[in-house]
This record gives sequence, structure tokens and C-alpha cells, in this order.
Amino acid sequence: MIRGVSSKIVGAGLEPPIATYVDGVYIGSPFSTTFSFNNVERIEILKGPQGTLFGRNATGGLIQIVTRDPKQEPGGTMKLSYGNFDTVEGSFYVTGGLTDNLAIDLSGRLSTQGKGWGTNLANGRDVNKLYHDAGIRSKLLFTPTDDLEIRITGDYNDTHNSRFGAQRPPRGFVPPAPYGPAFNGGDWDIASDQQPDFTAKGGGISSRLDYNLGNVGLAAITAYRKSRYHGVFDSDYTAFPGRYAETIGRDEQFSQELQLQSSDGHGFNWTLGAFYYWAEGRFDPIGTITYGTPATPGGVRPATGRFVQAAQGTESIALYGQASAELMPRLNATVGLRYTHEKRDLEADAFTVTPSGITVVTTPEFTSSTKFQKLTWRLALDYHLSARTMAYLSYNRGFKSGGYNTLVVTLPPFAPETLDAYEIGVKSSIESWLTLNGAAFYYDYKNIQVGRSINGLTGTYNAPGTEIYGADVELRAQPTRALSLTLGYSYVHGRYLDFSGAQVATPLPGGGYSVGTGNVEGNHTILSPEHSVTLGASYNHELGAGILKLDANYSYTSRYYHEPDNVLSQPSYSMLGGTIAYETKAGLTFSLWGKNLTNEAVEVVGGVQTFGTLGLARSAYGEPRTYGVTVSAAF
Repeated sequence: MIRGVSSKIVGAGLEPPIATYVDGVYIGSPFSTTFSFNNVERIEILKGPQGTLFGRNATGGLIQIVTRDPKQEPGGTMKLSYGNFDTVEGSFYVTGGLTDNLAIDLSGRLSTQGKGWGTNLANGRDVNKLYHDAGIRSKLLFTPTDDLEIRITGDYNDTHNSRFGAQRPPRGFVPPAPYGPAFNGGDWDIASDQQPDFTAKGGGISSRLDYNLGNVGLAAITAYRKSRYHGVFDSDYTAFPGRYAETIGRDEQFSQELQLQSSDGHGFNWTLGAFYYWAEGRFDPIGTITYGTPATPGGVRPATGRFVQAAQGTESIALYGQASAELMPRLNATVGLRYTHEKRDLEADAFTVTPSGITVVTTPEFTSSTKFQKLTWRLALDYHLSARTMAYLSYNRGFKSGGYNTLVVTLPPFAPETLDAYEIGVKSSIESWLTLNGAAFYYDYKNIQVGRSINGLTGTYNAPGTEIYGADVELRAQPTRALSLTLGYSYVHGRYLDFSGAQVATPLPGGGYSVGTGNVEGNHTILSPEHSVTLGASYNHELGAGILKLDANYSYTSRYYHEPDNVLSQPSYSMLGGTIAYETKAGLTFSLWGKNLTNEAVEVVGGVQTFGTLGLARSAYGEPRTYGVTVSAAF
């Protein structure tokens, strides 16, 4: 979530409103972002609509992960960690030159968890457990001339866990008969007749060419990625054998971006780009298996499976550009334009497998296609009040295309969404050791793509609009060479406008919910806490033959809601973490670390899933308190 823009929708061919890039490569599928890194140079977070400087358009913002470049000088790092829950993690990064103009690096990571965060009370097995997470990544840097750089990168990741789908009824929720009984385990426990399990494998290859043409720089980025995943979990979230879900899916994408950029504009800087994107997300299949009443007491419960096979293809072509010019001393104007033409294709069918094993086609195979096109822009003014302070004003329009419901293929396509963002802010270096940035924003967000539960699966429909406004402040200070401090605060007011067709859950006296529709005008937008605070402190002190490093971080997040009906919410919470490390002059570092030291149970998944007109609530929690030791060596 960035400034109140978020989504819970996950499906074949569906993309989030906040774009993720790795070294300039757009990652379209959320199942393709399961990899982890140990060679990160920096992480950039851009707020608001994006599209006039990057290949793929995004309504909510952008997260760019920039990894290290290989070096000619041999070097690297190695780390080994051990933490609670018998968690072991090892990683390495090595780099060096192969020839005078060719360098390479290699990074790898493997982690495993001996004990789960919780237990499945129905069978005694561990849940919320990472069986393994392994990844490898390599980058080759070729510089045949001073004006030409070529980077070729490859990566692969393999993960297996019982965290995905480890869901259970919220504490205090009374499941209706015959489901139940009410859950009374710990926050990271579940009580399910179906053990959750998830595996994902995938990787990709990319190349980036940067060529200096004098006053113009040319960049060409080519990338291909592919991933497969398989998940199974109990979708009634109780020990009663009611229903479970299984999904087998795969994602594939190819992108090509060309970019021209001025390298010495003398007061006039510009970027021109062209972007082609092709992707296909496929469920092969996804479905739910529902148990019936046994024919005899204690007999085998007959099961009926309802499955969907669906593939959504995306083909997008975009032209974009942005230019900044000095209108007068200290005053600059920026204008950006983007044109996007996008085509979505659907190939789908649905079938039922009866208790006797007979397959019945319920939706014959069909194909469909739809197109979307949009012109979006960025307009901005910035004025340098002094050598250290700059104020700015901007207006951006963002766009996210519509698409097909690949989980519930009988639903019609959903419409594209647009976001008009107005922002005013200031960036200042008050002193050489003190930086203060602040911004206030107003978002006019229309046709928001919202998920709704349909018999245990998720369909997508459009909310007419929301009003989001707020402010964020960031303060960075380094009062001494040894001490660094950071403070961040965000306020977000997000409310739905007239939304008469929203899915609404109403508690029933006997347990569970009745699920219908209603108007949620004035309700909080989902996953949008009004107040967020972050505090950080870092202190270094020379001690003996090395350096003692102390780091601490604190965050506060106010209440947020899981669905537009605002029935279920995550209460406000605080989290605390920190590290105590000692780095020797020989390059060895010994660290003692802790995360979520307050052991807050933060509900990352929540809501009401439908069983016909009946609804059952579900919850799943993020990482509990973890702590451990790490030994690392730099060479």
C-alpha cells in the first residue's frame, strides 16, 4: 500500500496497482516476486502514478530494486545466520574481473526453518513453516568501450512453505453449524482438516545496453521471465471437512524497452521511451473441492470438485516522454505524456468432477478479447527557494487497464481505473546534517478494481470512486559522525464515495455471516491506516580493534480494514526491531538481531469468504517475534 492505493486481488494475468522493478525490469506477476536478494545496492520507492519515465504504467506507485554491479576487483561477502524456530540461512556474494573489460558476480541464498511459527491443531503438524527458499542470481558487465556498457543478468528461485493458505477463523468468531468449533489456538496456529502447502519455482534472464551517443544516452532493456506454482489449503478454515482449494498456475512475460535520454541538457532535460510488454497468466486449473454428507455414519464423505482453467494474455505497447526546462532562474517546469494501447485475451472453460468421478463441462471452452487505450500525463513546477530548499507542485494522471475474471470466468470483464493525483511539497537540506521532506496530496481515484468473494474464489468488479488525501513527512539527521536518526510520518484519509453495489457481510446470530450487497459510502478504503509512524536510529562507536554498531527501528500503524464493508479490521499495532553488531578490521562481523520484538500478531490476510449466501471469516498473520545471530565475512 502506498498512500491508500492497494489491492488484494490475485489472479492469472492480474497485476497490482504498485509496480515492482528489478534493475529496470518490470515484474508483472506477484508469484514472480517470491525471490529474495542478498546483493541489493538500494531500494527506491516512488509515490503516486508513474508512467512518463518507466516502461509499465502504475496507478499507486513504484518499487525499484537496484542490485550491485560486478567489479573488476575480486571481492565478496559470506553470511551465516541462526534464529529461533530453528531457522538457518546462508548466503554469499562474489565478484571479480574475467578480462579487462568483462566482470561477473554471483550471489546465492538458502534458508530453511526447522519449526513452524504454529501448529495445525487438527493433525499436530507444523504450519507457517518455510521448508526451503533457495535462490541464485548472476550479472555480467561488459564494457567494450568507454561509451558502451552491456549487462546480462539471470536468476532462479525455488521456494516451498506452509505459510501460504495457513488461515483460520479470527479469534472470537463463531463458525455456524456444521463448521466449528470456535478457534481457540494461538495466533500462528490453525485448525484445518487440509494441511496448507505451497511451492513456486521461476526465474528469468535480462539484458541492458547503455550507449553514450554524445549528448544523448540510449538504453535498451530486454527481459524474459517464467514461473510455476502449486498451492493447496483449507478454504473453510476449520477442522470440519467442508471445502478446500487447490491451484496450479504459471506465468510468463517478455518485455522490451528503448529509451533515449539527454545527458547534458543545459537547463533542458528530456527522456523518450517505447515499451512493449507481453504476458500470459494461466490457471491449470484452480478449483474448490467440497465434501458432501457420508452415505453411512463414519463413511467416506463424497467430494465434488469445481474447477476453472483460464489463461489471460496481455499485450501492451506504450510511448512515453518527459521534459524539464528552466522557465526562469530557479523556476523549472516538467511535462510528461504517455500513450498506452493494451489488449487483453481470455481463453477459459469450467468443469465439475462428481463424487463418482464423472467430469461434467459446466462452461464450454471459449475465447474473448478486449482493448484499452489511454493518454496519461505529468505536469509539475518546482521552485528553488534557496540553494538548499525546493518547493514543487504536480498533477499526474495514472491508468491501469481493465481485464478478465480468471477465477470466476462467467463474470464480465472489469473496467480500467484512473487516478488523478495532485501534490504539493518541499524538499530541503536545512543543514548539511539535516534533511526535511514533506508533501500533501489529493487523489481522485475512479473505477477502483475491487475483489469480491464468490463461493470461495475471488471475482473483480469496480467501485465507482474514492477520495484520498493526506500528507507525509520525512526527517533525516546526522548530528554527529557516529549517530544517524530518521523519522517518518504519514496521514491518509481514504473513503469510498457512492458505492451501492459493494459486497457486505452481516453477522448472523447463530454464527457466520449473511453476504449481500449494500452501499458503503463513507467507509474506509481497504488496507489504508490513517496514521503510520517510523523511527530509526543508528550509532557507530570504535571499540578495541573494531566498530560497534547499534541499530534500532520502531513503527506504529493505526487500524485498517480488510474489505469495503469495514466489518473486519486489524487493530493498531507497534513493532520494534534492532541489531547489535561488532565489525572487526579483518572484515568479520558478529551480529545479534531481533524483529517484531513486541511479538505483534499483524493480520495480513482477512475477510469473509462466501459459501453460497453464507460467509465464513478468515485470518492469517505475518511474521512473529524472531531473533538470532549472524556471522558475516567481507573479503
